Amino acid sequence: MNRPNDLAARAAKLTDRAKKPTPLADVEVTNAKGGAGRQPIPRAKPVRLSLDLAPQSYRSLKAFCDELAVELGRARVTQSEVMRAMVALLDEAPAVRQAVTEAIRDER
Repeated sequence: MNRPNDLAARAAKLTDRAKKPTPLADVEVTNAKGGAGRQPIPRAKPVRLSLDLAPQSYRSLKAFCDELAVELGRARVTQSEVMRAMVALLDEAPAVRQAVTEAIRDER
């Protein structure tokens, strides 16, 4: 068996593969100044987030979810739904953003 040639052939294949751009590696876009350029495609897969809460904060969140489920006539409202809605409000409501900023400032 001629191992150096096998290794060289495999290395050449890997090098060729690395040179080819992936189809979704980047896209042609027009930037805010009107110029065109290549930018990476934004991540489309959801990002997992974990969070540690104090026991009292967790109980408050759980109670809110349970109360909201009753109010909405649903069997349950998940904590994830509430967190997603809160993050969306950060983008949509300047008053919410300001309240969060002040709460974080006051914690320190």
